[in-house]
Amino acid sequence: MHPLYCNPTICHAHAMVQVYRTPASVIKGDGCDVIIVGRGVYGAADPAAEAATYARAAWDAYQARVTV
Repeated sequence: MHPLYCNPTICHAHAMVQVYRTPASVIKGDGCDVIIVGRGVYGAADPAAEAATYARAAWDAYQARVTV
């Protein structure tokens, strides 16, 4: 059993002062287990739809990471 690895800097398109990364880059690249999305969802015109977009991207990246 390994510790749960979370990354709080996930954003699809925002280029603010902070460095944001995509779900694929942290899940596949860094082995992250959980993504934490804030501004990318609550700042969207349709937060529910944007949350679904992040969820799908995260799931797809996870499946790619664990599929051999």
